[in-house]
Amino acid sequence: MTVFLFLAIICLGFAVYGLVTYLEKREEKKKNPAEDPGESWGAVLPEYLGRTIEITVKTPMFSIDIIHSQKGILTDLDEEWMELECMEKKKKVQKILRIDQISAVKEIR
Repeated sequence: MTVFLFLAIICLGFAVYGLVTYLEKREEKKKNPAEDPGESWGAVLPEYLGRTIEITVKTPMFSIDIIHSQKGILTDLDEEWMELECMEKKKKVQKILRIDQISAVKEIR
């Protein structure tokens, strides 16, 4: 009897894990316009020029001190790169990163 209970708990755990993974992938696919071949962040970012935004990167960028996300003012961009002006330790810092490394952008008001 305890063996069946143990197996049932393990099966339930795998089912919950599969459901959560499926829902996360589905939600990420909805949110990310870079996945859609018709749209990319290069087409969306010009409307945020001069505004305060928060960007989320696909992979951590330790060289420019962006682990998950960064807040700042979008000061310049072209078809491949963007420049973000950030406040760090009471100083303005310019960070330049590739547009294809962005996974999400959110405007902060």
